[in-house]
Amino acid sequence: MIDKIRKAAKEEFDAIDAVLEQGSIYQIAIEPDWMADTTGISQSDFNDYIGNPEKDILVCERNGQIVGVIQLSVGFVEDPGLRHQPFGCIDEIAVADGFRSQGVGSKLMSAAESWAIDRSLKMLRLDLWSKNIHAVKLYEKHGFSVIRQRMFRTIGSNDT
Repeated sequence: MIDKIRKAAKEEFDAIDAVLEQGSIYQIAIEPDWMADTTGISQSDFNDYIGNPEKDILVCERNGQIVGVIQLSVGFVEDPGLRHQPFGCIDEIAVADGFRSQGVGSKLMSAAESWAIDRSLKMLRLDLWSKNIHAVKLYEKHGFSVIRQRMFRTIGSNDT
């Protein structure tokens, strides 16, 4: 089993969209109260990543099949109280059904780090749902740690 990590090609939209859609469905199962969109990526968003010097879509290919996708971009802190240095953003990562827990996510994470290093970025950032334990373990394995949290509280008829 040899995996190849490479930049996505324009003609691979359908295959990439399918993997991202599978990732969305996986997320909905974890967080059904928040997640509702089962679409992968729109054609216009895909086009925005392809050929953009501050964005990339990388794929993991196994035996000629795209089995993983990671969307990357350069971001800037928008909070006026924080330093305004650029960082790498992992905008989306997805592994196709049947290929999870086989090292695909780790290879994509390593590729994201290389991508950031090539751009002289000093940090990678991502957002995730805390209930996605598999993702939390993957990111921690790759050196990610929590430096800031967003907390939510559900408000409804059971509140006092």
